[in-house]
This record gives sequence, structure tokens and C-alpha cells, in this order.
Amino acid sequence: VKYVHIATALFSFVTFLPVFWLPESLRFLTVHGKIQRGQKVVQKIARLNKRPLPDITIMSRIAEKEKEDRKNRSTYTYLDLFHRNIRRSSVVLGMSWFIFSIGYYMIGFGLNALSGDFFVNLLLYTAISFPSRTIAMFISAKFGIKFVVTTFICVASLCSFSVVAVQFLAPEYSKATLTLVMTFGSSMMMEGCWAALSTMVVELSPTPVRNLSYGFCTSLARIGSIIAPYMILREAIPLFGAFLLLGILQLVCVLGILTLPNTKGKPIPDNFLQKTTRSDTNNIIL
Repeated sequence: VKYVHIATALFSFVTFLPVFWLPESLRFLTVHGKIQRGQKVVQKIARLNKRPLPDITIMSRIAEKEKEDRKNRSTYTYLDLFHRNIRRSSVVLGMSWFIFSIGYYMIGFGLNALSGDFFVNLLLYTAISFPSRTIAMFISAKFGIKFVVTTFICVASLCSFSVVAVQFLAPEYSKATLTLVMTFGSSMMMEGCWAALSTMVVELSPTPVRNLSYGFCTSLARIGSIIAPYMILREAIPLFGAFLLLGILQLVCVLGILTLPNTKGKPIPDNFLQKTTRSDTNNIIL
């Protein structure tokens, strides 16, 4: 246990190192009136991407506008997540995080119910998240996050229903292996989708409540992780029952995501007056 803590501490320290060379957020610098530092960040970004320097005079105007807005700004609460312009996205994203948390931890806590060595399964269960998240990242850059989320959830749901079918239709000698493969397939797709959903929360939430929205989704995910142990495979409910329920929940998640706008190539909303529709490519000021 001591060596595990030491290894964890070392890896945590490595993730802390970028703090010393990553620049501060350009928006943060601008809205707090630190124009010169913000301009240096813009110059660095343009240089690293080998792009011409954009017009940075707008930064001064943004800083002045932010100063005026702060005089009349109210305090935002979690109730603002249910503002009429973002109510749907808040409910759908929160529900999606809740469902994914249930599915992810249900499989993780129930690895003992699967065939093969428990520790090998645990290693695979953890390792499959890396290729899944990487693939999701590249596909979302090409086709958009909504496409990634809906596609990955559909595949995850298909894998979950396949587990149910295997329990009744597969021959006995291949049932355990097929169940293991389909279970990890569902888990892998949920991992990639969850990574994309994290970005989706940022892109659909207005700036004033973006952190609140992320915290709201995270809280619902924690509730899902609390419920998950009561769905442990073969202990609380039969294996086919757990995956039948999971597959249905994943389909519900797909239907919810389809009602959200596609964020690819669109600006992030800065306030509650900006609403992106599914058909429009630009923000509509209401």
C-alpha cells in the first residue's frame, strides 16, 4: 500500500508541472483588465499555430464591457441552470451523466461476475478508457461532439442488449467469453462518450453558470455511483436484467441528446440571451 501511495503521488506531481508553463485563460485575463498579458497569450497562440496575428483591439472593448456588466451583475445559483434557454440542456446532460455513472460503476463493481481472472479484467476495464477517449477526441474534431455522443451511446446500448441476447441464445461454451467482450464493449463506449459529454457541458452552458453546470452534472454522477452498487451483476439482479435495464437507460440517453443542438463550429454562449437551435448555425439573440 505504501508503494501505491508513492506511485500515485509521483504521477500527481507530473500532472502538476504544466502549471509552470501553461498560460492563464485568455478570457480571464481580458475580463479582469490584464490586456497586455492577454495580448502576449494571443501572440504565443498565433506563433505556435503559425497563423497571422488576429485583431486584438477587441480585447480592450471586452474589458470595458465586462467592467460595466459587473456593476449590475447578480449572483448566480443552481436555479439558473433551469433558465428557459438552457433548461433542456441542463436536464439532458445531468441525466446522461447520471446514467453513465450507473453503467460504468455497475460494470466495475460487478467484475467478479465475469469470466476470467479478476485482476486481468480490472486491468482491461481501466485500460480500455484510453483508446476510447482518444478515438472520441479525433472523431469529435471532425464531425462534432453530438455525433460522437449519439454514435457511442448507440453502440454501448447495442452491446448491452447483446449481453442479454447472449444469456439466452449463445451456446454454453461461448457464453462467458461473449458476455465479457460485450460488457467491455459497452464500458468502452460509455467511457468515450463520457469524455465527449464533459466538453458538451462546457459548450452548451453560458459563461456565468458554466462551473455550476459542470458541478450539477458531477453531483448527479456521484448519485449514480451510489446507486450502482445496488445493481451489481448477479447479486442484486440477474445479469441479463442488469444489462437490459442499462440498455434501456442508454436509449433514453440517446433520445435526450438528439434534442440538443450541434455545437460544432458555433460560439460558446456568453449569457442567457444566447440560444443555439438545432437548425441554425449562428446564435439567436432573443
